[in-house]
Amino acid sequence: MKSKNQNKNFFLPNKILITFLIVILIVIGFYLHNDYGISIDEESTRHHGLVSLNYIIKILNNYFYLNLNVLENITELKNYELREYGVIFELFAAICEKIFFLKEYDDIFYFRHLLNHFIFLIGIYFFYKILFKAYNNVYLAIIGSGILYSTPRIFAQSFYNSKDIIFLSVFIVCTYFAYNFFRKKNFNNIFLIGFFIALLTCVRSIGFYFYLIIIFFLFLEFLDNKIKLNNFVKITFYLTFIYFLSVYSLWPFLWENPINNFIYAIKSFSSYGWGGKVLYLGDFHSAKHLPWHYMPVWIFATISIPLSILIFLALIFTTFRFSKRLSNINFNMWNNQLEFFSLFVFTLIIAPIILIITNSSTLYNGWRHVYFIFPPLVILAIGFIYYTKIIFNKKKFLLKTLNVFLFIILLNNITNIIRLHPYQYMYFNFLFEKDANKNFEIDYWGLSNRDALIKLPINKYEKINVGVLGLANLEMSRKLLPDDLKKKINIVGENFNSVDFIVSTSNFADDPKYVDRYKKPENFKLLYQIKKGNIIINKVFAKN
Repeated sequence: MKSKNQNKNFFLPNKILITFLIVILIVIGFYLHNDYGISIDEESTRHHGLVSLNYIIKILNNYFYLNLNVLENITELKNYELREYGVIFELFAAICEKIFFLKEYDDIFYFRHLLNHFIFLIGIYFFYKILFKAYNNVYLAIIGSGILYSTPRIFAQSFYNSKDIIFLSVFIVCTYFAYNFFRKKNFNNIFLIGFFIALLTCVRSIGFYFYLIIIFFLFLEFLDNKIKLNNFVKITFYLTFIYFLSVYSLWPFLWENPINNFIYAIKSFSSYGWGGKVLYLGDFHSAKHLPWHYMPVWIFATISIPLSILIFLALIFTTFRFSKRLSNINFNMWNNQLEFFSLFVFTLIIAPIILIITNSSTLYNGWRHVYFIFPPLVILAIGFIYYTKIIFNKKKFLLKTLNVFLFIILLNNITNIIRLHPYQYMYFNFLFEKDANKNFEIDYWGLSNRDALIKLPINKYEKINVGVLGLANLEMSRKLLPDDLKKKINIVGENFNSVDFIVSTSNFADDPKYVDRYKKPENFKLLYQIKKGNIIINKVFAKN
């Protein structure tokens, strides 16, 4: 057994290494955060936070006789159409915006990009801690965290996706505290898991399912005689009390009517209906009636083939292992704490998929709505490597091969991040990249529109009119430009009779073959296009 001094000597180099890597990632975030344009959702998500902040300011003024400045031109929370949306990050970002006196449009949104990415980095740090605690292997923990961090679509959206990536990041933190909670159920761990699941729910109401899974696994431990009945009841009560108290405290929408508004938010999320159509495998489908394979195909198409293979093997291994346990007479689902955690992580993946199927939930824009299942998938993938090493511990060549295989996955991700920058969000693996424009939506959020506007030959004109072909908000992208360019560009929408240039990300709400407003006028020719690899991201047309 190692002495305390030996343990310190062992962990000190690891801590130095992790600290160094974290600093590197922070520097990268600072360096890259303003390389990305603005997504079509960013103004509305910012507005979510401002509505709630205004509501809080008015409460503070009325009840505590403060004289804080009320925000102008902000909708009242009770009249806000999207009042049931989780706003904890948006509220935090809005408060930071006011603290730092950010006034300019570009300063506000580039700051939000940086803040969004830093929350993601916190998630990556906790993901490392999960892997290290679970498998007690620094290499696996670093490589696994690196794979999650460097997955191209996740990396790009970590700067501007304040819904799915923030949810993913807090989800990781919840998973970490769940691991601690099931190892030791003291009050500190009960409080932390209850609070962070509440935080997760206040990002997106689907976070409630994490709470239900925690209670379910507590019940499984009770059935397995791991905890006594009185302890089960006591822990469940404390956890539930902390969870709901924290949710109520952190979510302004709940303050006036906690129970009814919470139920409304849950129902609203499960029955959310977006009526548009999405391009999938060459055809336009209603988002309400997508083929069953929409999500798995999108996942497989947008992560590397080696990683897909590893995740597939991990899922087969995990399913087979626990299915075999179910057939045992003793009904013993796990033999140790690591197996228990693996089953818990497996459930975190399966449960939301079942919820999506049973509720016929609307999906669109790829699989971003379920990005949060990706960290559990990577945990199982690293776990599969871990167990394979144990089973074949005497096969040194195989062990080295597995390490190299993991490193290749990481290296492939990093290579694609560099190759595609700053358009990593359109990554498809080599099986799908060639025909991606024909089969899938590419820049559905319009991030490339800023760069398309910057490349316009503005110096030749005093003023130019720019039209948009498809679903995009060019005005938001225009407001990100330097003042000298911004003043020269006038966005006129789909009125092509008065435009000099047309910008298109080829993102449409219906099949452009049958919609006249999506057809390019014949007197416009291709001026240039933004392209990475075989994928065209944006096209700009000029009048003949």
